[in-house]
This record gives sequence, structure tokens and C-alpha cells, in this order.
Amino acid sequence: LVRHHRAAATRIDQDGGRIDRLGLHRLRAGDAEGAVEPLLRAAEDEVLARDVGEAARISGWLREALDALPRAVLPQARARAHLLQATLHILRGATDDADEDLACADELARAHRWVDLQARVALIRARRAIRQRRFDEALAQLASASKLADEARDRTLSGRARFRRGSLLLYLGRVDAAEVELQQARPMARSHPAHLAQLLMALARAATVRGEHDDARRLLREAEPWFRAAGSAWGPIAVRDHLAQLDRLDGLLDQAADGYRVVYENYLRLGLRQADIALLHHGLVRLAQGRHADARAELAHCVSAFRTWKAPLQGSLAWA
Repeated sequence: LVRHHRAAATRIDQDGGRIDRLGLHRLRAGDAEGAVEPLLRAAEDEVLARDVGEAARISGWLREALDALPRAVLPQARARAHLLQATLHILRGATDDADEDLACADELARAHRWVDLQARVALIRARRAIRQRRFDEALAQLASASKLADEARDRTLSGRARFRRGSLLLYLGRVDAAEVELQQARPMARSHPAHLAQLLMALARAATVRGEHDDARRLLREAEPWFRAAGSAWGPIAVRDHLAQLDRLDGLLDQAADGYRVVYENYLRLGLRQADIALLHHGLVRLAQGRHADARAELAHCVSAFRTWKAPLQGSLAWA
């Protein structure tokens, strides 16, 4: 069996293939150290694509690989693994559970003077603060992340920090300031399809706030193929979610109801809390259509679901 996994890993390494499978085959062949980087990259990609279930599955193999090695081996990979785990906790709504992993990652980054990882810690702390509605703290963490990323000369990371800051400013209603940040981030995102797609989504939200619905739809159509190029399961659903919102705002209630139903089912399939928010919107559309019994049942389900959220509801809606 070990020989089979070694041969499979060699084949994937030479001919190309899914890096999570490369990591798993190396792990099963007894090469724990060689398994860490492909598993880490694969899990990070899934987090970026918002596929929480797949990221969690890969992170289990990653923990197995790291646990098989002495603690002094691969300190940078361990720091990144802590950041990955913290992000997964936050995406699941368990913000308090992220504290220990963030502290471990920060300690390693500072000890080794890894400025780029310090920037990533600040980014994730900002995400947690947003979920907890501590918006001033989040803006400060994002400013710190931008500064550290610039110091590390990491354009992709710098663009991501500015994108997040722009998205938060947009949520807070500071549309002009938000668009400045988002436009600064745009050229930095061109080399990464998932980043560019999310940035286009944020610009679509800004257009929606301004009432420029045609521009918003254009930006969403531009974003969707970038999400697909990135292999994102979440992205095309998020695009359809926003399109349903535009239909609702334009009074196209039948189209909005159909869109929200598809969005709800797909978020549910991915195990994302955004399913509850999609169902809330679907229930509100049903209410506007005069379908009161359907609306009552769906909204009652949402009330029960929201009581199980560990993070405050409005903080989670900020990233919905």
C-alpha cells in the first residue's frame, strides 16, 4: 500500500493534478514532511473559495502530517496551519475558538520576524472583530495589515487588506472611502482570480448602494467567470445571491424568490451559515408576495437558526 501511494504521489507531482491528493498520497506513503505544503496550499485555496467543509477535511490530514513531525520542524507551515484553523473557526461562527490559534500564529510570526504572516494575523483578527461588531478595531487591524503587507512587499496580501477594508467601509455606509480602497486594490488582485472576483463583488455592492443596478449586474457578470476559474464553489452562489437581491429591489419578486431558493439550497450544501440569511430573504419576498403562511414558516425557522449562532447576527450579516 505504501508503494502504491508513493507511485501515485510521483505521478501527480510529474503530470499535475489536485494538490490535496498529492499531499494525501505523500502522507500515506510515510512522507509527512513532504505532505505538509501541498495540503496547506489546498486547504488555503478552499478557504479562499469559501468551501468550509472541504477545507476542514483537508485540514484534518494537515494536522495528521504536522503531528507526525517534531514541533521544531516547519515552523512557518505550523503558523500558517494555525491561521487556517482560526479562519475555519470564524467562518463557522465560532469566533472565540479562534483565539488560541491566532495567538500561536502571532507568536511564531513575531519570533521569526515573518512580516507577511504578521499581516495575515492582523487580517484574521479584523475578520473576527467584524463578526463581533467591533468595527473600529477591525479598521485598525486592516490598516495594520496593509502597512505590514506593504513592508513585506506582498502585493496580493496588500490588495486583500485594502479589499477587506473597502468592504467594511462599504458596510458602514462610507461608500466614497470604500471605493477608494477597492479601486486601489483592483490592480493588485489581477493575478489571483478569486481575489479579483471578490473585489468585483464588492464594487457591485457599492453600485447597488448608489442605486446603479445595471452597473451592479455588469460587475457581477464579470465576477462569475473569475470565481469559476478559481474553482470556487461559493462564488457563483454569492453572485446569484446578489442578483436575487437586485431582483427584489427592482420589484421582480418571482425571479427573486426563485433565486433565493437556489441560493439557500446551495449554501446549505456547502455547510455555510449564509443559508439562514438566504432563507430569511426568501421569507421576506414571500411576505411581499402575500404568501403569509409560507413566509411565517420560513421566518420562524430563521429565528430558531439565528439563536444557535455563536457570533452576533449583525456581525455575521456584515460578511453575508
